[in-house]
Amino acid sequence: MKHYLSLLLLLLPINVLGQSSANSSTNTDSMLELYVFIAVIVIFLVYKIIKFFHDRKCPFCKKGLALEIVDEENLGRAKTRREKHKDGSYDTIYYYKIKFIKECKYCGGIVNVIKVVRGDS
Repeated sequence: MKHYLSLLLLLLPINVLGQSSANSSTNTDSMLELYVFIAVIVIFLVYKIIKFFHDRKCPFCKKGLALEIVDEENLGRAKTRREKHKDGSYDTIYYYKIKFIKECKYCGGIVNVIKVVRGDS
């Protein structure tokens, strides 16, 4: 989530951060940039809400917010990556494949979801 926030801060125009001008066209441009920035944030939030509900929808009975995680199974290491720090040292980051077993609380349908998650360094 912190990566999304830093990306949004990069999109924030410099004029919106506090620089003002007496020129009316510049103020209009900065207001337009502000509206565009707000629209991007709203679209992003709507996307995250739709994704939240879609990930929990049962594919069998089509009810929303129905899937609950029943069990997790570690399928092993998926990949390894080395990450360099500012001081020149390296950390090894491991990514694991996890199989999530989800069950519908209405119809009892079982759904298997495999995700790659970042493990401990």
